[in-house]
Amino acid sequence: MRIFLAALLLLAGTAHAADADNGKQLYEANCQGCHDTSTHVGDKASVKSLPALERRVRGCSQNLRKRLFDDELADIVAYLNRDFYQFK
Repeated sequence: MRIFLAALLLLAGTAHAADADNGKQLYEANCQGCHDTSTHVGDKASVKSLPALERRVRGCSQNLRKRLFDDELADIVAYLNRDFYQFK
């Protein structure tokens, strides 16, 4: 399903370039109710790769029934990666 959606976006010419600044706002509005950014720093950070970060963000969204769109999830991942993880 995920591959299908990605292909569909590419065909439509509307591929989303992740926006870390928007991701920060989305994080503050949707994620900080459960944890603050200290979760993503130092030894507390249990995420060890970009794919793992993507899975974690998607899993949190689904578990909490946040109903965020894929581009919003990508923005949150971009923010967390830019400001905390710096995965390549």
